[in-house]
Amino acid sequence: MRTACSGKQEARGTRMSPPAKKGAADRALHAIPANVLGKVIVGEPEGFGRQEAGAWVAVSVLAGNQRVGAEPFPEAELDPAGLRLEYRNGMNYFGLLKALDGHFLREGVRYAVVGAFALHAYGLTRATVDLDLVADAQVQSSLLAFLQGLGYETLHRSAGYSNHVHPLGAMGRIDVVYVSGPTAEELFAGSRRLLSLKGRTFPVPRPEHLAAMKAFAVRNAPERALQDLADVEHLLAVPGVDRDEVRGYFEKYGLEARYREIEEALERRGS
Repeated sequence: MRTACSGKQEARGTRMSPPAKKGAADRALHAIPANVLGKVIVGEPEGFGRQEAGAWVAVSVLAGNQRVGAEPFPEAELDPAGLRLEYRNGMNYFGLLKALDGHFLREGVRYAVVGAFALHAYGLTRATVDLDLVADAQVQSSLLAFLQGLGYETLHRSAGYSNHVHPLGAMGRIDVVYVSGPTAEELFAGSRRLLSLKGRTFPVPRPEHLAAMKAFAVRNAPERALQDLADVEHLLAVPGVDRDEVRGYFEKYGLEARYREIEEALERRGS
């Protein structure tokens, strides 16, 4: 495989046509603690602004008696009583993944979740503030337009990468790697919908391909090696993984010694 990547605040529902504009009120949201549970008032669907991604709920965040901003959430997830909107580490991961998954399905374009969320699908959970994706190169223009419609700013764009950040913390940062040709065919042929969140599944690559991306990252950003190699160690312990294939990726990038370190660590663990 050729790799191309690298306490509690009150809230009330309001009507709003996203995306929200940048301003002092929105910037003030960053001062609000993460993991907030806010109340929303549920209205009729036509009462909310709509985007291509689906229904939005605008949540006005109050600090004391002062309204400091409003956050839009794509297809906001409410509890059965319809009264709570959950933030996780300051970011609405599930709502964002649903919106993106819907866009890729409508476009008929292949993609997969990589990074921390892909590792979660294979049993390793760690904190993250980014959402990492790999997608067919042909979707880049429509994806950037879609993300712009959600209020994201494009920090960088090239043939192989794009990086996006939202002024509202709950919408987070998105990094996308674009692949084509044999790389795309091999990667997406092996992808499966193994990431399960709230009853919905999302595609992730094979563990071998995730390990290849990690090897590429170690070669190009050695300062990340400690975390990336620990991730590869976990992936190599996934039942049925082809360790010889992973070794080949490390050899391709001149990282044979690094791979031996991982193998020795696995032997000490008895894996």
